[in-house]
Amino acid sequence: MYLWLIKERAFHTAVLAMDSVPKLFIENVNGSLSKQALEALKCCHSLVWQKEAEHMWRMSREIGIHVVVPLDGDQPLHRYTIHDCAPSTFLLQRLSLDDLRRTRYARISMEIFPWSLDDGEESNNKCLNSVFANAKHVEKLRMGCADRFDSLFQNFFPLSVSTIEITTCTFAKNSVFPEWLQKTLRSNSLQELSIRWTTVEGRTIDVEEDIFHQSLAYRRNLKICMFNNRKLTNLNAEFFQRALDLWTNLEKPFPRKIRYDSPYFSQEGSDPLRNGYFKGEESILHKSGSGKVTWKQSATEMIFTP
Repeated sequence: MYLWLIKERAFHTAVLAMDSVPKLFIENVNGSLSKQALEALKCCHSLVWQKEAEHMWRMSREIGIHVVVPLDGDQPLHRYTIHDCAPSTFLLQRLSLDDLRRTRYARISMEIFPWSLDDGEESNNKCLNSVFANAKHVEKLRMGCADRFDSLFQNFFPLSVSTIEITTCTFAKNSVFPEWLQKTLRSNSLQELSIRWTTVEGRTIDVEEDIFHQSLAYRRNLKICMFNNRKLTNLNAEFFQRALDLWTNLEKPFPRKIRYDSPYFSQEGSDPLRNGYFKGEESILHKSGSGKVTWKQSATEMIFTP
């Protein structure tokens, strides 16, 4: 009974501490959260935080930004469109840069892909930099076939990105992309990271430790797919072995469901791991008894469940 009273008092003390935080701080924190995190916060024990999360949920606006880059990466010509992604409308509503600036709680999905631009089209770099500077809450970033297009990572840092998909891109040796990726893995709640057929010029960038840092976070399910990259981390036999070693030696399993995917993982590389760890089985139980890792025959995914 006495222990229960101590826990109850500690709980109420924590709730009171949350309620006493300045409103501006609560607003700033809620503004940096993903939509999924806001949904969870609406059910928290603090009525103050709960109310602010509900307000932020109602006021948030889904916005899409499509950036067109030239097929020739040396040409500084770019186009962009901004539109409303409200599910209640069948037609996309075009928005201006001023509309983006005035939207206080914008939740942005950004896509960057190449396209042939018209001859003689004027440079739009300044406007594009303004778009990136005002896109402060990017939740999804999809980027493909964009070579040496680094201004995105020089102008803004997404506070709550949940999905990153980068395919067949090249980053210059002086690009800030590697540092941006490491910071994102270290500080944000990712749900999906996919980097494929991508090249980083200059020194080799290894984000393996950052991936494991992200894997140990108590957050939503995570899927990571990285293969056929040059001078950037790939999920190969060595990575899978280190992941299994880490998981095996932890007192508890990874705290969330994680999928490591590598479609081009060779049979020669997988056989020693299957024989050494799985011993003919498709899954193994963690030593704590509360989690397992599954790697089905002929599957490209290794799945860790808590």
